Amino acid sequence: MKYLLKINGTDCLLTHEQVNTIVETIEGCETYGEKHVGADKGTQGYNNSYIPFIGQSHLHEWLKINVMSDDLIETIKLRMKLEKASE
Repeated sequence: MKYLLKINGTDCLLTHEQVNTIVETIEGCETYGEKHVGADKGTQGYNNSYIPFIGQSHLHEWLKINVMSDDLIETIKLRMKLEKASE
């Protein structure tokens, strides 16, 4: 079993240990974003409606990790091997 994590548009297959390392590294980090405060009340964005915001991270709200079975991974690798052999 591997874990599928999208990072900056790239799907990465990770082991359990790699996922744990990532989670331990970013758990409790601060996040940066924009907060809507109303038209002409902010400093940026559409109609100056937003202000920069730094908040506490809640991983369960934004970190999405899917599971990929060993059978599926092996099937994909076999198909790739067969395609390469037929070239």
